[in-house]
Amino acid sequence: VAAALTRLRGGDAPAALALLQAMPDDAAPAPRHAVLGMVHLAAGRPAAALAALRAAVALGETSPATVLNLALAEDQAGDAARGRALMVELKRLLPGWDEPALRLAEALRRVGDPAAPAEYEAVLEINPKRIEALLGLAALLMQRREPARAQMLLLRACGIAPDHAPAWDALALALLLTGEAHEAESAFSQAQRLAPGDDAIAFRRVEAGVAAGPPAAAHAPQE
Repeated sequence: VAAALTRLRGGDAPAALALLQAMPDDAAPAPRHAVLGMVHLAAGRPAAALAALRAAVALGETSPATVLNLALAEDQAGDAARGRALMVELKRLLPGWDEPALRLAEALRRVGDPAAPAEYEAVLEINPKRIEALLGLAALLMQRREPARAQMLLLRACGIAPDHAPAWDALALALLLTGEAHEAESAFSQAQRLAPGDDAIAFRRVEAGVAAGPPAAAHAPQE
């Protein structure tokens, strides 16, 4: 199980799954089901994750990480209300852990719940540098036509993680909403430098450049 978890943390979910499937059914069943649930979540298979994580909990594996993974699987493929209730309970039991609050905010944002902004704020109270919360709250503010507030959050995000292309991309979008096309084009340029294969960013940079117009021509003094 430990070897599978190491492979998963290294980004090799298929190898982790192969190790778990090769184990005998009676070998560490609770931890094996817990890690199997993590593998399925990482691979975008919430229904399979839900079955594995329910089994892990039924066998006595109730660590906070396993319960949070179960909450995510419930929210995505099972009983969403139960999943979010588990996130709320983890927030209450572990007030210094920002992960349950972040996951709850993301779950609420997906369904358009008006409580999502407050949950993102709760994440940032615990961890002011949590990039996902800064980007998520900024996205909601832009949807609410509050781009200036979004820009403040995104400038923080870019300062915290200057190599994070999505932060620069989001900042550029916020700048466009306030009519700052030149600044937006510069931010898109930075995002494109960090993610050169992202065609969507390249397209948005071109659009911002068109909106900004040509740079002012330098005129030499006439004789």
